[in-house]
Amino acid sequence: MPNVTHRILIVDDDTTTLQLMRATSREAGMECDAATNGADAMAMIGKRAYAAVITDIYMPEAHGHSLIGSLMEREDRPMVIAVTAIEDPLIIKYLIRRGIDELAFKPMNYALFAVKVSALLDRRSVLAEC
Repeated sequence: MPNVTHRILIVDDDTTTLQLMRATSREAGMECDAATNGADAMAMIGKRAYAAVITDIYMPEAHGHSLIGSLMEREDRPMVIAVTAIEDPLIIKYLIRRGIDELAFKPMNYALFAVKVSALLDRRSVLAEC
C-alpha cells in the first residue's frame, strides 16, 4: 500500500488534549489542523478538505453534537470520530445512530489512538479505490 498522508482536523477545547492528539497524530504520519470549538472547526472545514474530523463532544461555542450533525449532512463528509470522557449509554447510542465512524473515550493512549485513526483512514482510502 502506498504511503498516503491524511490531513485531519482535531477539535477539543482542552489545550493539553489538543496538543497530545496533534503530536501523536503527526508522529503517526498525519497532517493536523486544530480548532478549540465547533464554530471554528466548521469555518476551517469550509476552507479545506479533511480526511477525518476528530471532535470532543462537550465544548463551549458550538459543541461536538452540533459539529457532528453538520458533518453528517455533507455529501463529501470526512470520517467522523467522536471523543468523550462521558460514558453515557444514551449518548453512545445517539452518536452511533447518527452514523459516526468511530467513538473513543478519554482518558486514552493518544499514540495508539493516532495509529488506529491512521489505519482506519488507510483502509478507507483502499476501499475508495476499489
